[in-house]
Amino acid sequence: MRHASFVLHFIPCIPPMLLQGLTFERARLLWLPQFDRILDALENRSGLEVASFIEGNAPLELYLQLRPERFDQIEKLCKEGRLRLSCWYVTPDFGQHDAEIIIRNMQLGMSVAKVFDQRPTVAFLPAERNLPPQLPQILRSAGIEGLMLPYADGVPQMMWKALDGSSILLTRYGVTFTDINTPRRKLAAEAPIRHLPLIFPLYGDSVTTVQTTVQNARRDLVDDVTQSTFELYVKAVQNCREVDDLSAFTPKEYLYKGFSTAFNDLIATEHNFAEGRESRLTAPQNIINYGWKQNFIRDAEDFAMALGSSLRGTPSDNFVKIENSNFQITSLKLPNDDKGLIVRGENKTDAPQWVTLTLRTPFKTCEVTNVLEQRTGGALPIDENGAIHFQAGPRRMLTFHFHD
Repeated sequence: MRHASFVLHFIPCIPPMLLQGLTFERARLLWLPQFDRILDALENRSGLEVASFIEGNAPLELYLQLRPERFDQIEKLCKEGRLRLSCWYVTPDFGQHDAEIIIRNMQLGMSVAKVFDQRPTVAFLPAERNLPPQLPQILRSAGIEGLMLPYADGVPQMMWKALDGSSILLTRYGVTFTDINTPRRKLAAEAPIRHLPLIFPLYGDSVTTVQTTVQNARRDLVDDVTQSTFELYVKAVQNCREVDDLSAFTPKEYLYKGFSTAFNDLIATEHNFAEGRESRLTAPQNIINYGWKQNFIRDAEDFAMALGSSLRGTPSDNFVKIENSNFQITSLKLPNDDKGLIVRGENKTDAPQWVTLTLRTPFKTCEVTNVLEQRTGGALPIDENGAIHFQAGPRRMLTFHFHD
């Protein structure tokens, strides 16, 4: 043991909707009273000081469809920092999804958090498998400062330094229901930093036992035990002097999958840039985002077909020409305001690549954005023929917003 005592961040977490063997509507109805109890406990300050969504904000959105009268209460708790939202819309399944679907998932999750004036800075994952090599740069580009993974043998705090040069703080969490000492002992064995995270799932009657569990831990352990959030824990770790000396994390398996086309063909709708026609839809991106949500929640792979021909897409080759095959387009989409075109691509090699990217229909402006498609202050000049020229670093993903 490297430290005599620790600061235990006891993190009450809101469990996800459980769909195993249940219809979607049945799962939602069963989750409803559980979240009612959590909100009431937070409001009444009956031992539960904070609660965090861990596996996505989709359940909150679904909850408010049935409990719209609770919106003001949820907004108040979010602004007080007592109800913390996730950066995800749903928990990513890295065994099925590639980098672009991870980005779309995060965009939707962040948009829900923005409604409640929150900007999540920590990503939580319930399992470690098939971690994509692009994950650190995706998270960092979205303003995420820490990644939480379940405990595994070894050091619980490390830095994941990815191939593109991005790095992110990676920490391991333990899970406790009543016994804090066992997961605490495992995390403490190799911990280089005195702060340890223990999540406490708020299932059933556990909502009412939070205070007792914390009090028992304070009585039995020499540690400082406090109800906390992922953000508070990561900030505490970042403030430790030992953070600069953390060892490097290397995933056991890198997953490269081809770009998922399930919803990529919805980028254009009838807004055909090549022909200069306008869309009959007033807000096509809203419909596209709705399609993504349905895909994430219900795993409806055929949802795009159900929308009919009014959202028939156009192949990316009709829009963009790339003169360097080592840089691959991974997404073409409409911005949320439907003005212009978002182009995202990735250098698939371990060496820097000079790239010329030409749009068939030129725009006047090209701005560099992060993965959430927010301006970063950078811009590229556009040739008369609609081309931009840039250097992409090794394994680097880049996002551009073209508009007039």
